[in-house]
Amino acid sequence: MKGRMKDFTPKSKWLGGFVDPITQTQVRSKDQLKKLMEERGFAKMGEQQVPLLIREHQRKYQYIVSEATIWRKK
Repeated sequence: MKGRMKDFTPKSKWLGGFVDPITQTQVRSKDQLKKLMEERGFAKMGEQQVPLLIREHQRKYQYIVSEATIWRKK
């Protein structure tokens, strides 16, 4: 299938979106990003849901909602 995340980024580089093979728990990108940013001295200032419309061709569109986060160096 074209356009899947693993077609663009090797799974070893993913922050989340998979099950931890040892603990069998879901690893979420959002949680991993927070951990990495805090380790590097950033504080999360806020987050916002951002709607996005992607036009694929004349009659086909994708509507998605992304989450944007705002970080500040401590």
